This record gives sequence, structure tokens and C-alpha cells, in this order.
Amino acid sequence: MNWKIHRGDARYNLHLADGMKTMITDPIWPNCQRVFDCDDPYKLLSETIDALPKSVERIVIVLGCDSDPRFLTAVPDRFPYLKNCFLEFCQPTYKGRNLYTHLSAYVFGTWPKPRPGHNIIPSKVISTEVSKRLEWHPTPMRLKHCKWLVNWFGEGGVIDPFSGSGTIGVACKELLVPFIGFEINEEYCRKANERIDATDQPWC
Repeated sequence: MNWKIHRGDARYNLHLADGMKTMITDPIWPNCQRVFDCDDPYKLLSETIDALPKSVERIVIVLGCDSDPRFLTAVPDRFPYLKNCFLEFCQPTYKGRNLYTHLSAYVFGTWPKPRPGHNIIPSKVISTEVSKRLEWHPTPMRLKHCKWLVNWFGEGGVIDPFSGSGTIGVACKELLVPFIGFEINEEYCRKANERIDATDQPWC
């Protein structure tokens, strides 16, 4: 099994992920676009979803609790809304007057098939990891949150078109879920692949 992030714009490379059934991603949020020098996050997300392989059955999009959910109108009707999950922090921070306690993961498409221990899908997970940034990436996701999303929704393999620091890929490798990612920033792509390569597989 191979876990790899490809360098380039996912909109023009998603054919490489044909056969995968789930997109789990933390895209550029409208209120963070200047951090990543993106002129139109909505257009970027919309065009990326339009380019997804026909094999994709569900989409999970992670946003900050202060991100406008109207951004999600980029998701077409063929992926019906399923639920909102809360990726909580045991150590909250704050932005101005806003106590920043969680991220929101919005789930669209079809439900994963039930399996032993996975019949009823919960709506939140709490990470006890201390908030810290990688010196080379400003907004890495917490691994516990990523593993929770992959565990519940990653059926059939995961695509991450905005791989960033590669945490979704690390989670997939630890859980033995097929993964293919895309990242346009050369440095992020290289270092995220190094993170994934350094991740031990369960049988190691």
C-alpha cells in the first residue's frame, strides 16, 4: 500500500485518485486566504470538487469555528448533507472575543457501511494534544482529529486535495487506509511526504 502526496494543483491531477471513495480535507478557509495567498478560496474548493473522480461517494470538509459555513455552498447537490462533527480541543485558545474551542467537520454524500463497533457514528472527539505549530507549516491539524475522521469516514480510501502538513496522510498510514494527497507548495509537499514516510506502520 502506498501513501503519497503529489506536488501540484489538485484540480488538474485528481484523475490519479480514481477509485478512491472519500475526500477528507482542510481547505483554505475564506478567513485565512491571506496566509496562503489565495485570491478566491470558494472558487478553488468548487473547482476541486468538480474535478473529483466519479468514484468519490463522500466529502468531509474541516473548517474553523469562526469560518463562515456558507463557504460550503461550493459542495454540489449530488453530495447531500449528512452531519456536522466537532473536533474539540481540551486546551482552547481565543481570537479576540471568540473562545476557540473546536473545528467543525462537515460531512456530505453517502454514509459509510456499518461494521462491528462502527454502527452509530458519533459527533465529536476531544484532542488532548497541546497546540503547537510545525516550524514549516502555520496550520497543521491535530493527528487525533485526523485519525478520528479517517476511522469513521475513510471507507474506500482517502483523497486530500489540500494536504498541507500531511496529517491526513499520516492518519491514513497509521490506520492502513489507502491515501493519495495533493499539495501545490513544493516545501510543504516535500516535508509532508517526509512525515508520512517516517510514520511507522502497525506491523513495524
